Amino acid sequence: MIMIIPHLRVFARIYTPEINVADHLVANCIGKSLVSANKTLTIEKLKVVMFYILRNDTYTNLVRDCEMSDPDAQVAPDPARRDLESALVGLPVLLRESLMLLDYEAFSAAEAGTICRTSENFIQGRARDARRRVQEFIGCDDDDARLGR
Repeated sequence: MIMIIPHLRVFARIYTPEINVADHLVANCIGKSLVSANKTLTIEKLKVVMFYILRNDTYTNLVRDCEMSDPDAQVAPDPARRDLESALVGLPVLLRESLMLLDYEAFSAAEAGTICRTSENFIQGRARDARRRVQEFIGCDDDDARLGR
């Protein structure tokens, strides 16, 4: 379970740029998953349950409206990373979460669909749209994306 925590933190940052708020979301998620988990859950099922809880907590609480200081604000990222982060932040939340679940967290479309309460096809379509928008934002055409440039 401890190995899942960094992934939960990254996923929580989709919903809020504030590290403290993201950590609060993760802590609540872990507490709820420990209460609801049973010994028959495999680590993969527990991972899906934890992401599901985190996503639902985010939507039911108005934690995003809390204003807290960002300790990372002093660190200036390199330009390429800043462009990518700007592209990701500019995406609607539904597209961003689909992209992160499939491409960053490497969930299957079925698992991501379970987490987001939607079908595999919607998840795949949202991720495809998100990739296209990120490519357009950073000025990368289809040939560059396929070649990894």
